[in-house]
Amino acid sequence: PQVQQATRVDVSPAQRPINNPGVSSNVPASIPLASAVPVPANTVEAPIATAPPDAIVLGGTATSYDPNLASTSTDIADLIPMPPPRVPTKDVLMEEMTASVNDFDIISSKLCSNDWRPVITALSPADYGAIIAHVSMEFDQPRVAELLAPHVGAGDGFTCANCLSALENAVQWNRTAMVEKLLPLCVDVRTGFTMLQDELSPWEKTVTARTFQVALD
Repeated sequence: PQVQQATRVDVSPAQRPINNPGVSSNVPASIPLASAVPVPANTVEAPIATAPPDAIVLGGTATSYDPNLASTSTDIADLIPMPPPRVPTKDVLMEEMTASVNDFDIISSKLCSNDWRPVITALSPADYGAIIAHVSMEFDQPRVAELLAPHVGAGDGFTCANCLSALENAVQWNRTAMVEKLLPLCVDVRTGFTMLQDELSPWEKTVTARTFQVALD
């Protein structure tokens, strides 16, 4: 392809400055060399690609635009298919807790849901302990356990077996707090307290002795 070359433009003598010290002139001595980007002579400017005004492209799929609905506000959430709600189960609950640090708030919201309350009521002692183990912030374990306690038991109430499962799944420094919060809620404390004392260390028994005394009186 042919390439256009830059050329130099000379200034006529009439445009040149007068070399007379007593005479000033604003005419430049010469015009600077003009530069240009070499472009092939046969270059043709490409047309700008445009989309029809009656189509809206979302995710690669063209959707016709109805001018009669132009005044109607459309939320983007209405255009994106949402996944179906998950069926409430204890496993789903623990998955949500694993992905969050606000487990107390999650449990509180589930207790306000008619769909979730039957799941929590049906928790076995082992399930109850597993939920305590899934609490992300360890210092929240006792209050999450206390929040759940009145709602578990499937009609039998909160038992020492539930309390024992909480003890087995709590971090070491939360165990005495578990006893202090949960023992008063046990419906079978007079018959089941020994399983709890057998789980405690001598130091933990000393710390919780008053709690046992009050619960058994």
